[in-house]
Amino acid sequence: MIKNERPFEKAAAKTTVDVALIIDCTLQMGSYLDEIQKEISNLYDELRANLKNYKVRVGIVTYRDYDLEEGNIDSLDFTDDITSMVD
Repeated sequence: MIKNERPFEKAAAKTTVDVALIIDCTLQMGSYLDEIQKEISNLYDELRANLKNYKVRVGIVTYRDYDLEEGNIDSLDFTDDITSMVD
């Protein structure tokens, strides 16, 4: 009796897809940031739906205007917990 195994599916289930997003958070983009947060969630949901055999992780790098006192560049490490990124 031959077992019906799918070795490629097993291998794919262990594969991770990392998506890095670079976001302009300068003052001129302020009115768009809420929409960007929604789109990040939509993108993540779409990626997960289309890449079911993969672990999808998203990382974000943001940059701001140079004249602000806070850091000009921030980043969030790759994660599969998208809620921590868009809150």
